Amino acid sequence: RNQEIVKARRELEVRVREVDISNRELSNALQRLKSTQQKLINNEKMASLGALVAGVAHEINTPVGGGVTASSKEYLDQVLLSLNPQLRATKLKCEFYCPSALGVRSYPGALSQIITNLVMNAIVHAYEKDSEGILRLQVFEGESDDVCIQFSDDGKGISAENISRVWDPFFTTNRSGGGSGLGLHIVYNLVTQQLCGNIEIESDEGMGTTISLFLPRAVGGVTSYE
Repeated sequence: RNQEIVKARRELEVRVREVDISNRELSNALQRLKSTQQKLINNEKMASLGALVAGVAHEINTPVGGGVTASSKEYLDQVLLSLNPQLRATKLKCEFYCPSALGVRSYPGALSQIITNLVMNAIVHAYEKDSEGILRLQVFEGESDDVCIQFSDDGKGISAENISRVWDPFFTTNRSGGGSGLGLHIVYNLVTQQLCGNIEIESDEGMGTTISLFLPRAVGGVTSYE
């Protein structure tokens, strides 16, 4: 009888170990399932965001389908003028330089959205409240019939660990201060998709940030001056 009890106890211990193993396998499977589910949710968010950005680009493109920026100095100056209410609420100054003879064939609505997002991003992220600073918007004639629009600030700068993520959707270091994480992502998509250009960013902590847009002088689909 004692031998039977010992045997039964050993069988029970084996079964308990088997149950433990099964529970761990189920737990791992559940974690993998949750991870896959989260990836699917994130992919769906990205797809929805892509549709949103495409919709924004469409809304920008459609009303000005035949429009152009014949005189870049004048147009960009008007864009900055429209941002005066936001700038007056800060202690920031804005400097602007553009050759008077520089003209491009492009989409004004997209350019306006880009400049607006760059300025607002600097106001929200680059400075502490009531800090003084200078924002600079400069336009240069580039090589190979392109134009460089360079926006810079002398604010806090961006850390090395974050600078590679600034174009990512929903990435922000100031969620509590009103950052949505979409401003620079929309800028990136408008520059690379709508205006067929490239964008670069340089920054060091405490040394400010410079964002350079390299745009073709004439965007495909816009063939004549207004």
